[in-house]
Amino acid sequence: MPPDSADFRKDPPGNAADFKFRNLKHPIMLHEDALYEVNRAPNLRKRLALVLQHLAAHGRTSVVKGCAGPNRGWRRSPLGGNRGMQFYLWWAPDGSPPTDGMGERQGRIWARAARHHDNHDPLAIGGEGDYYHIEQKDFADDFVGSPDTDEQRNFVRDASPIRAVKGHPGSGKTTALWKAVEARGGERVLYVSWSQELVGLAEERLSAFAPSDVEVYGRDFLSLLGVILGRDIPRVSYEDSRAAFNE
Repeated sequence: MPPDSADFRKDPPGNAADFKFRNLKHPIMLHEDALYEVNRAPNLRKRLALVLQHLAAHGRTSVVKGCAGPNRGWRRSPLGGNRGMQFYLWWAPDGSPPTDGMGERQGRIWARAARHHDNHDPLAIGGEGDYYHIEQKDFADDFVGSPDTDEQRNFVRDASPIRAVKGHPGSGKTTALWKAVEARGGERVLYVSWSQELVGLAEERLSAFAPSDVEVYGRDFLSLLGVILGRDIPRVSYEDSRAAFNE
């Protein structure tokens, strides 16, 4: 079909106020102390928003440190500072020692405090009334803060039917793709990535933050090839692939 006769429709973002969402698998309980601390440092607030999004979608972050002694059960995720490791968010999931006495387990994440890495004073969970219950709409409304760059926002808002995002590793390309899906309702999305692990992360993220009427079909490149060809494609290890390439 000649390019000028192809039917490419505009793809504008929807009205977030009209979206309905699934229940978060990992509801976020944010302590007022943590919000107070990061409000005093805007760079930490942006990082906190990103960390809370990861916790809500995946129940974890890519970098997590544990605690011992009286703080056993608390997890720490880096918020920023010197090489990203100067300040940490202290958090704990339902069912861990710090959350004893906080009621029935519901998969919640208790984000308790933002602390300097040298601060290991005993930390109590506090009372449930000291926490804000963070839902999807709170992330959309930037209640915690937005970690997005202007370039990411422009990509999400762009209505062009075909568009590309490029940048160096860690610049936020994948997050921009996710947010573009999350800003549109009633879509059927084919999400293709390099590995099943990366596809799984995307499915977790979009299940948490995309509108409930969005259908996401995740595939790695090899399984997509199998669907196209209608047969199983044998998986070859990286080492064997490299050896075959070198030969």
